Parts: sequence; structure tokens; C-alpha cells
Amino acid sequence: QAPSDFGRVTVSGQITEDVTWSADNEYILDGLVFVTGGATLTIEPGTTVRGKAGQNLNAAALIITRTGMIDAQGTPTQPIIFTAEFDEGLTKDDVGLWGGVILLGEATTSNETEKLIEGVNEITSDPALAGYGGTNDADNSGVMRYVSIRHSGINIGSSSGNEIQGLTMGAVGSGTTLEYIESFASGDDGFEWFGGTVNSKYLISAFNSDDGFDWDQGFRGKGQFWFAILDTDARGHAAEMDGASPDEATPYSNPTVSNVTYIGSGSSNTTSGNSSPLIEFRDNSAGFYTNSIFMADNAESVTVEDVAGSEVDSRARLEADELNITYSHFFDFGDEDKE
Repeated sequence: QAPSDFGRVTVSGQITEDVTWSADNEYILDGLVFVTGGATLTIEPGTTVRGKAGQNLNAAALIITRTGMIDAQGTPTQPIIFTAEFDEGLTKDDVGLWGGVILLGEATTSNETEKLIEGVNEITSDPALAGYGGTNDADNSGVMRYVSIRHSGINIGSSSGNEIQGLTMGAVGSGTTLEYIESFASGDDGFEWFGGTVNSKYLISAFNSDDGFDWDQGFRGKGQFWFAILDTDARGHAAEMDGASPDEATPYSNPTVSNVTYIGSGSSNTTSGNSSPLIEFRDNSAGFYTNSIFMADNAESVTVEDVAGSEVDSRARLEADELNITYSHFFDFGDEDKE
């Protein structure tokens, strides 16, 4: 639906004091909005938050910094919706209309030095706003429950290729609660973890232009009941799993994920992005899947990167029994020629 003039509240800049966004209003993000300085942003069930049109240096996104918190607890009948400024009549093909939601925490990553989140770092180099990472794996960025993030993934910053995900997580700790979250029609990934230890349940990644789920930089959380369905046209992997940057850095990614369902683009369908396997382990990523279903694609089902002469690739993690898929079912994969 399109936003009405009644009850429309435009928000910009920094939120530095506790504030509650009410379901009686619609909130328009004008550029990057940072929750920082010890503030908590509370969003009531049924609230709609919209990203104002604009890209590059003018892109809209909500960023919960390392010193901010979010309390966004929707319900099954009153979810909290993040969407484009004007979303009437949009479909799964309308991707990349605003930025997305970013959580930044103080958990550990594989980075030797503090990093700034991609894209945001070209708008502000202030580590208090764009920085992520620390030493507290139990860090708490707040709660997100029953949240739908739609049509995100526009380019942020001054360089091309700086799309953020529906939900981007930089070093988010295990004290954070993430449950019943949907990322729909993102112009990049649905969900991406840059390090951290946060656990999550009931995540849906649907019809995004790149990967359904993407982890990197030493992500070591747990996931359960993840669901990904890839588009029948442009797509990446259902899951792209990277270990560390650089590959030999520690900690490398080593999450445990169970009860997932990943559905590809169709076993007889060839897409513009269908050279990507359904799931891929690379860059020294470890990890475990169990009790899961992988299905319906015309690319390879799973690949594990093998770098000639290297002892820090994902094949090494496989041979060390740190990478495994158990009690899971693969079916309905096509016979596309593979190299």
C-alpha cells in the first residue's frame, strides 16, 4: 500500500534517546538512520517503516549501532513491516528500492582490526556509527520477532556493488533474539552475517537477487528452521558460506544449522544466475547441517572449495570433520552439464 499523509513521520540522522514508534503512524526513513548512544528503538506490533527513495549517498536504511538496541516485537497477526516508500502493486521482481536493516554488535570476528560495514563506511567513517566487532560474544543488540523486510538492497555509498541485505548483521552476539523474520525481494542477499555468534530461528529468504543466506568473517551462531526459495530468474546460492577474511584468519565460520529447507529455481529451469550451486562452502568455512531438505534446482547441489596446495580451504575443514551434512535429503536436481 502507499503511505498516507495522515500519521506519516519522517525520521533522519541519529536517534540518541529511547523512542517508541507506534502502529498509529508510518515512519519514513530519510537517508541512513542510526540508533546509537545507548538508545533503544522500540517498534510496536503492526507498525510499518518505509525507506525513502534514494540510492548511493542518499540511500535509506535503519542501522542499530554497537551502542544502540532494537525492540521490534511483532505478532503473527500484527507483524512489523519494513518496506519501500511506495509499495502498492509491487511484486517479487521489484527489488532494491531502499537499503535495509543493519545490526552491529561487539562479538568477535576474524578481522584483525575493527571494520566498518560496507557502503555505510562511504557515508560515515565514524566507528561509533558504522563499526562492528569486539570481544563480547554474548553481546545483545535487542530483539526482532515477527518482522518482514521487503524490496531492500539498493546500492549504498559512493561505490557500485555496495548493496546491503534485507538484514545485515555485523558481529552480532548471542544475547540478541532473532525469530520469525522474512526477507523478501532483496536486490542482494536475504540475510548476511559478518562474524558474530547470534542464534536465529524461523528465517525466510524469498526471491532475492543474490544469496538466500550468506555468512563470513567467522560466523559461529546456530540456526534452526531456515527457509529459502530462489527466484526462477536472477539468483545466487540458497546459502553461500565463507570462512574468514583472509582465509587463514581465526575464528573461521563454523555454525550449526538444522531443520532447513532450501528450494532452488526448479530442476528443469535455467536462470541467468544458475551457474551457482544451491549451497557452497568456501574460504575455509566449516559448518554443520542436519535434518534438512535441499531440492529443486538445475545446478549442483553442494560444492566444497578445494584450493590446490592449501591447508586452509573448506576441503580441509571437511577432512577434519568440521564440515558435514547429516540426516538430510537431496532430491529433484536437474542434469545440467557440470564442469
